[in-house]
Amino acid sequence: MSPEPALSLPEGVKTVWDLSKAYRETTPTRERVCINGLWRWQPVSNAADKVPADGWGYFKVPGCWPGITDYMQKDSQTVHAHPKWKDVNLRDVTAAWYQREITVPAEWGGRRITVSAEYLNSYAAVYVDGSRAGEIRFSGGEVDLTSLCHPGGTHGLSLLVVAMPLKGVMLSYTDSSSAREVKGSVARRGLCGDVYLVSTPPGPRITDLKVDTSVRNKQLTLDVALDGLVADAQYGFRARIMKDGCSIKEFTSRAFRGSDLKEGRIASHSADNVSMQQAAPSHSGIKAVRRGHKLSLGEPAFYFRKHLLGHFYKAGAIFAVQPHSCSC
Repeated sequence: MSPEPALSLPEGVKTVWDLSKAYRETTPTRERVCINGLWRWQPVSNAADKVPADGWGYFKVPGCWPGITDYMQKDSQTVHAHPKWKDVNLRDVTAAWYQREITVPAEWGGRRITVSAEYLNSYAAVYVDGSRAGEIRFSGGEVDLTSLCHPGGTHGLSLLVVAMPLKGVMLSYTDSSSAREVKGSVARRGLCGDVYLVSTPPGPRITDLKVDTSVRNKQLTLDVALDGLVADAQYGFRARIMKDGCSIKEFTSRAFRGSDLKEGRIASHSADNVSMQQAAPSHSGIKAVRRGHKLSLGEPAFYFRKHLLGHFYKAGAIFAVQPHSCSC
């Protein structure tokens, strides 16, 4: 972590990076700590992958980069500019570095630790103490920091954020350097949503969820993305639809093992109304999809495929992965 920059903040303005004072959400199995606030910040014209040692000003997270003002968007955050770039026209900025210190709670030992950005426009490379940890893309996501963070330790968290059109975001999956050269306007740039440090149990987990409903077809479709499956462990899915605190419908899948998936395909089962279909390859993890359940009929169909990239929304239902031979 670079030393505190020479830039002096105005009287009454200060950085508050004490996680004991941060907003927290805690459940019996997981916790997340909000790391919003005043971050070190500086725009860059040449988005090199090395974390800068100096030239830091300050800007608030969350907040859209300033300079673009129209009927939909007005500048609402103050930029505390460093003398090196105080004359830069921020309207034209397409890349910027963010940085702050994080202290990992000591009680998070033995757990999976991630940083999560709820709304990012458009791409971020994440670094811990100068070492690259991973990438997040529009519209949000998380990066695993477990191997780079130590419970009870203080670390430097830096993000190189690039505003790019959707074409550039898609290209970044295969070539992040070329993606930065894609030209196009981006209305709301930067870390525009809350940022959290997250602690979850290690092992199998749901990473994404999409719920599609059709009143006309009386049909409910669930996309569930998984990661961390153990090849010889046995798993099952259970979905429960709640209304006013009461369960109105519950679905349970047949048991399966992590090793059942081979090259994105799982062998067919001959049970009534249950089928396994061809899977589509992608970058990481596994996606299990419950397709075409008609509320008035029997058991829905399941198929399994490689994890598709994207960010999905929960739609009022409660879902759980139910491992049969290990705890999640």
